[in-house]
Amino acid sequence: MRRFVRKGKSIGEIVYKNKNVIIEKIQEGTDDDKCYIIGTGYSLSVDDKDLVSLHDPFMDKFSIDIDKSITAFSFYFTFESSGLEESSRELATFINKLDSKYKKIYLIGQSKCGVCAYNASHYCEKNITLVTISAPFKGTPTADKNCVKKLLKRNILRLFYDNMFSNHNVDKDIIPNSKFLNNLEKPKYLEHINIMSKLCKIKSISDFFLYFWDKSLKLNGDGVVPYDSQNIDSTRSVTIDSSHAHSLENGIRELEKMV
Repeated sequence: MRRFVRKGKSIGEIVYKNKNVIIEKIQEGTDDDKCYIIGTGYSLSVDDKDLVSLHDPFMDKFSIDIDKSITAFSFYFTFESSGLEESSRELATFINKLDSKYKKIYLIGQSKCGVCAYNASHYCEKNITLVTISAPFKGTPTADKNCVKKLLKRNILRLFYDNMFSNHNVDKDIIPNSKFLNNLEKPKYLEHINIMSKLCKIKSISDFFLYFWDKSLKLNGDGVVPYDSQNIDSTRSVTIDSSHAHSLENGIRELEKMV
């Protein structure tokens, strides 16, 4: 059963917050040596008691299975965020302050969080393994409201888009040829594992919807991000058969096979 984020409720143990990002500890691992910092792409805001004041529509609480030996954090953007550059710097600030017991730090970002993590690595003083999943390094038309309006006109897909797409500053930063994308900082990492997703087999209702979305916008990708946009120089890359809706959980599953 899905567990939704609710206004006026706690999302969990918040360990870092400011104008641009909120970071929650989602799991205390048994292995002090290793941690995951995972970006899901959601935006939310909390009040001074750390209770949710705003959140993206139908936002789920973090529920992906992770090896119990690993301490894990999840980062979110705030509604007040100035954009991905500022969020990148704040994410790096959190990582630089992490307890020295974590000798293996995996910075994992899906979608726009992947681009944010890539940029954040430039500001990291600690050695990290960078993992990007379905990341739109060259942007995606899905983030461009004017482009979507022209392509979809008035139909059920457009109605769904108008009600679901939040159009925050962090979303505007992944419009193709945005200032942020054109000025991505040079990443720093021990290794960069780039997991790209492409929707080939429909396995769920959300896959079915995203398949038609992909065809309507001519993305040739995972239903949200064009496949070509996900490609960038990395130390290792792999392609998974997945829609964007499931690429984070599928990508982490693939990651745990690799490491």
